[in-house]
Amino acid sequence: LHAMAKAPFYAARHAVRSLSRAATSPCGQETLVGQLRTAGVVPGDVLCLHVSLASLGRVDGGAETVIDAFKEAVGPEGTLVMPAYGRADRAFGPDRATVDLRTAPSETGWVTEVFRTLPGTLRSSHPFASVCAQGPKAAFIVGGHAEDDRICHSASPLARVHQLGGKIVGAGITLGPVSFYHVVEDTWPGFPLEVYEAAEIVDYIAPSGEPISRPLRRYRADLVGRRIDGALNTWVRDRITDELTDSGALRPFTLSRSRSWMIDCECFYREIQDMAARNLTIYTTQGDADGIGPRSA
Repeated sequence: LHAMAKAPFYAARHAVRSLSRAATSPCGQETLVGQLRTAGVVPGDVLCLHVSLASLGRVDGGAETVIDAFKEAVGPEGTLVMPAYGRADRAFGPDRATVDLRTAPSETGWVTEVFRTLPGTLRSSHPFASVCAQGPKAAFIVGGHAEDDRICHSASPLARVHQLGGKIVGAGITLGPVSFYHVVEDTWPGFPLEVYEAAEIVDYIAPSGEPISRPLRRYRADLVGRRIDGALNTWVRDRITDELTDSGALRPFTLSRSRSWMIDCECFYREIQDMAARNLTIYTTQGDADGIGPRSA
């Protein structure tokens, strides 16, 4: 039923947002930069961005203006990072196709696809969970993704954003479609769940054009269905959002006309680690609430 309702729901939401954008005055790059400065973005920042262009309202120049605003806010010494994910079932399915990362589009929003195609953008070597980056730290960030069969291992782009003292920004999105949770799963030995299926050999074309054949894992199907980014477990999204807000880790701000937020990676990592130690993870359902321990002092 969820699969049947998904397409018409998104179509209706897009129509409502289009009408809302048409009724508001447009926002320009200068305004966006000012809002980012107020939010605490400074020159030299390493930012991992999750952006919903539709939620921002009318922006003069669209995705390009949004990207340019973030580039101006972090300056030439800063680095921007965005997901450029595809679908895992294409890599693992019975009719699997060979993904070519030189041309495969990002399926995580229009802003990420525009960013992927910009001159100077680098892409990591992963057929369905690649990440793009631009800036002085970009080569380091994307350079180690093929070193492990997991997705967010210690040499992955998101783990390296963490190592660089980066920040996660959600512009017009909730904490649902955020991938940084998986860094804790892959790098902290105490994480209470095994989240992956067994590894399988997958063939794809790297961003360099090199043919790659290596073992890769995808997330367990039984966990994906109840994960924080799904429509069936908004409870855990709200619970984690409340905890991060109450602790002061999550810093809300306004970008254009959208409710947005920012969080330091190190703080995010510690908070998610603490939650997992109490049996609160992005897979915890409301029925498991009684097993969640008290928050650490």
